[in-house]
Amino acid sequence: MEFLIAQWHESVGNILLDSLGLPEEVVEAVKEIDVPRAFVETPRSLSDVVYVANLFAGGFWEMQLLDIPNLEEPKELSYGRYTELQAEMDEACQEMISMF
Repeated sequence: MEFLIAQWHESVGNILLDSLGLPEEVVEAVKEIDVPRAFVETPRSLSDVVYVANLFAGGFWEMQLLDIPNLEEPKELSYGRYTELQAEMDEACQEMISMF
């Protein structure tokens, strides 16, 4: 079941975002967020920001459920520039969870 969800969730998400009328830039930014890419040292696009954020939200775990050959842990997950933000990310996450 996890494999099936991992395979389909991106396309379902893209269809949902598109049908909600979100700007094309947003719809494009979330495409292929679970596909490994070159190391993003400095985010240069919305797509880069969403990709790195997704990694820290469990995206690598999702990648492991896909049929990706030779998958390695993305360098972003150990890159100091991003890991220094972990406490701030955790705090923001807890704040968001407390709203529900």
